[in-house]
Amino acid sequence: MSSISITPLSSALGARIDGADIARLDDETFEAIERALHEHLVVILPRQSIEPAAFVAFSRRFGRPEPHVIDQFHHKADPNILILSNRKNEQGEPIGLADGGTYFHTDYSYRPAAPCSTRSRSREAMPARPLPTSGGRSRTSLRRSGAASRA
Repeated sequence: MSSISITPLSSALGARIDGADIARLDDETFEAIERALHEHLVVILPRQSIEPAAFVAFSRRFGRPEPHVIDQFHHKADPNILILSNRKNEQGEPIGLADGGTYFHTDYSYRPAAPCSTRSRSREAMPARPLPTSGGRSRTSLRRSGAASRA
């Protein structure tokens, strides 16, 4: 097993996993990542430099990937990757789905067997802004599938 460290991000959910290279995982390290996902519900694996094929191979270790129903922005290298972006090309056309992460939702939650998880890779992120201290009411539900199948 490669030497990884798992650091909880809060008492509610989330953990940062350092020292893992998801393009070259042995089974023991993958199992530690999977356990951390089940324990913390959200995991962050920073500083990954990974090609689309390796990203999809990592995803397959959790189960069979499901291409997104919006196929306009599938990655050229693999339709299992959906590009989320608010950027436009030189012709002014969007290069990715602009509103895919702007609100809480769960893809395919209407299916009898909901997906066990979602994997995202950020190539460019906006600087963090402080959270508001008042106002707004929101409800969030987190759902984790009870029996994740492996393909």
